[in-house]
Amino acid sequence: MWQAVSLEAGTNADQATASSQTIEKVPVLDQDIVSTFTPFLANSAVGSKGVTLVVDGIEMKGTGVSASAIKSVSINNDPYSADSRSPGKGRIEITTKTGTSKIHGTLNFTFRDSSTDATTRFALVQPQEQKRIYEGSVTGPLGRGAKTTFLLAGTRQEDDLQAIVHATDATDTIITQNVAAPVHTTIFAVRVARDLSPSHRISFQYNVEDVVARNQGTGGVVLAGTGVNSQLREDDLFMNDTLAFSPVC
Repeated sequence: MWQAVSLEAGTNADQATASSQTIEKVPVLDQDIVSTFTPFLANSAVGSKGVTLVVDGIEMKGTGVSASAIKSVSINNDPYSADSRSPGKGRIEITTKTGTSKIHGTLNFTFRDSSTDATTRFALVQPQEQKRIYEGSVTGPLGRGAKTTFLLAGTRQEDDLQAIVHATDATDTIITQNVAAPVHTTIFAVRVARDLSPSHRISFQYNVEDVVARNQGTGGVVLAGTGVNSQLREDDLFMNDTLAFSPVC
């Protein structure tokens, strides 16, 4: 039986979508949503600048919110959308959770420790390493009527790593030591949205990402004194005005 072909993006049979319930069940390493879904992209569709990430219709470098604040992740939702520079199989589209009329929240904690790890070959003592991830989000109404809502989302990742140095100095003395090389990452987002009508919403969102790293590049034959300390901070402010002129376009 002949069936007409629809051009609507939602009817694309070659798309992959994961809801927030699915994301909670999928083992997401280090709460990194982008790295988890990148293998599902087509290498031929990923441009020279890497994976295109679109969050709530805006192309961004990162998700900007914690994993629990994500509503859905889609790949190839609209293969040839004019809104993006890359085809659908080279693009990850993320939709974050909207405000709700009642307060809802999620809190996750991940902890790993090296106490059960084997000592590496060149280390005199076992490196004491830990990874701690604090992640959560909360959303709810502001004032009466639930027309104004808020979203708070944040992630704190603490990688207390150690580099193993096994080298010789200028006097040919062998140096073997463990050097702390921690990386601490903080991501926080706050959003306030207002429903001006059933079809018109305006929102303001502030994102901050702060990454502090110490003794990077140390290890092997590279001595601790040549390690690099760095701090990267990025602040973004977004305004989003969404208006649906008609339920059918």
